[in-house]
Amino acid sequence: VEFCEAQNFQLRLPSNRKLNNRRYRAEKRYWKKFNFRFTDYLYDKKDFYDNYVGTLMKQLNCFFKFQHDEHGFIENRFRQIFFVPKDEIQIIVLTVERHRFLIYDKEFESNLSEKLKRIKDIYVFGCWVALRVSDLVNLTSENLHISQGKTYLDAWSKKTHRRTSVLMPQHLMKIIEKYRGEKYLLPHYDPVYINLYGKELMEKAGWIETVVKYRQRRGINIQIYKDPIKKIHYRFCDLVSSHIMRRTAITTLISLGMKENMVRIISGHAPNSNNFYRYVSYAQTYIDKAMTDFFKKMEEEGRKSV
Repeated sequence: VEFCEAQNFQLRLPSNRKLNNRRYRAEKRYWKKFNFRFTDYLYDKKDFYDNYVGTLMKQLNCFFKFQHDEHGFIENRFRQIFFVPKDEIQIIVLTVERHRFLIYDKEFESNLSEKLKRIKDIYVFGCWVALRVSDLVNLTSENLHISQGKTYLDAWSKKTHRRTSVLMPQHLMKIIEKYRGEKYLLPHYDPVYINLYGKELMEKAGWIETVVKYRQRRGINIQIYKDPIKKIHYRFCDLVSSHIMRRTAITTLISLGMKENMVRIISGHAPNSNNFYRYVSYAQTYIDKAMTDFFKKMEEEGRKSV
């Protein structure tokens, strides 16, 4: 509606029953024109990036398919007009060393406020079980079951409707015990505050190194600044969100050698999920960097011994 009013463009939905060859060609030209003008509007007037434009195009494709399949309106082949751009969002994760720091460094924990201690427990837990934050915050004692003396966390993903079961290690059992008797398994915060306080937690940990952030517009990489006027880059802690927990868990498991199909069962990803394979690719990069650093140390030690 906003586009139509701003660009003086009128939308129309013709019936398939009225489309002869001449009308079909006219309608195809019309929807191509709409596509070009709408895309230009999203990029030039609204300053959106490829990721959001792609989301809108997928919604249009869905709408066309639904209208064709359910109501007989609109030629289904018009869906091919809407190109879906893809923006590969940078993956921000905690390294194994940083995850271990949050788990075991008692001096760091003792210097945190009670609020940040509770947030730390959420992040430690989430970085292990790979659940989406919407599922994580609603866990209760009913999600736990004991089998052969071991405790498991059973969860059902609301998004993909897939069940996951994760063995609970000792450090997570300590967190569960800490909040026993409360309604939820973990401190219950709105995801907005988990994002906000998570940034504060990571800043307290000293993880403030510069991260150059990129987004894509029309397939071209564009640097994004925390302060565009002064061109101040983001810090690692600034880019932390609740989703880093799921990303960290998946990437860590893959990096440490767990098979992809097992990790996918734990994370609840659907088979052949494109999002899951992004983590696989990132984990391989992580492994390659570790191996390169190892080779450098080997060469340095070799030169010293000569």
